[in-house]
Amino acid sequence: MKNEEVKADGHDKLELLYNWLEALLLKFELENKVFGKFDVHSILKEDSGFHLEASILGEPYDQGRHGRKVGVKGITYHQMSIESDQEHAEVRFLLDL
Repeated sequence: MKNEEVKADGHDKLELLYNWLEALLLKFELENKVFGKFDVHSILKEDSGFHLEASILGEPYDQGRHGRKVGVKGITYHQMSIESDQEHAEVRFLLDL
């Protein structure tokens, strides 16, 4: 497994979540990698919106080991929500399969 750095930006928190998920999906689609551990270092509010920096731990995708019953076509805003306090955040989203 290998750590990689990932960054995402968004005008608001929902767009930030969408762009973060899209970055992960692109890594799967373009680099054939899957990830199982995510360490968000920071989410900063800037003049232009929000900026996220994180480390992700993953490995090359192996269908025999990881399986694949259905593929993700894309990220969607449908029923996307973020509930947070100073210590935790809970995110909900649906994927287009």
